Amino acid sequence: MDKKKIKDEIKVGTMVIASIVVLLVLFYKMGNFDFTKETYGIDVLFDFTGGIAENAPVRVLGVEVGKVEKIDLKYGDETKVLISLSLDESTELKIDAKAYVSSLGLMGEKHIELIPGSAKAPLLERGSTIIGEDPFQMETFARKSEEIMEKLSKALTDIRSLTTNVDGMVTENRDGVNKILSNVEATTKNLKELSADLKSNPWKLITKPKDWKKRM
Repeated sequence: MDKKKIKDEIKVGTMVIASIVVLLVLFYKMGNFDFTKETYGIDVLFDFTGGIAENAPVRVLGVEVGKVEKIDLKYGDETKVLISLSLDESTELKIDAKAYVSSLGLMGEKHIELIPGSAKAPLLERGSTIIGEDPFQMETFARKSEEIMEKLSKALTDIRSLTTNVDGMVTENRDGVNKILSNVEATTKNLKELSADLKSNPWKLITKPKDWKKRM
């Protein structure tokens, strides 16, 4: 075999091997792969995920312990989002563990934050599904705020209308109201005078006036 041909084949083989190594390194860096770590999976069920994407990091108390493996929509009576997580084998979660979508800072990347759970609770089994806590939805907050403002505006309008009606009623019946108040005042005065008279002359309660026959 020609030595030159052999050298060319060796060069080609070397370049192919080098290319494969470079590709593996790139895949490792971009995909955050670690061929030396063992992993296990759990699922988290959300109503809303706030834009989390596959390969997003998973953290426990801020420490990265895995990634988002897959995101699926689960259709039924209520549509849910099922997120499959790949976690380091050393990650310990309890059955009361919590999961929610978070971000590092206002503009930071979104990730899944896990709260391990209480110390005395049993361990969460591999492959289990936990219910995630939905992230804050600005759109829902804005919509609710608009509804509240509309209700407040309507209530203020009703109060103004009621105040106007009451003012009108008072104005229209002012003379009648004044007469009633005058009568009440006169009656009160008479009762006070009668009470004072009876205290001074209690015999009047049992003695008939002389002209009582004429009044009959």
